[in-house]
Amino acid sequence: MWDKCSKFDRDFSEMSGMPKRLKTIDVLPLCELHGYSINDLENILLIESAAYPFIFKSAKKQQEKNK
Repeated sequence: MWDKCSKFDRDFSEMSGMPKRLKTIDVLPLCELHGYSINDLENILLIESAAYPFIFKSAKKQQEKNK
């Protein structure tokens, strides 16, 4: 579920184009739509907290490469 949220619900900064963290408000509608529980939501946000630094670092490298 996290991968779907990361691909389709992640916002990007308008100024820098860098990815923003997934927030509960972003993920909650998908959890409700697919019938996931609050524990699933917590797991998604836990994965996000571990994965986001790598996502940001990768986006930053890509942005610097494109300059």
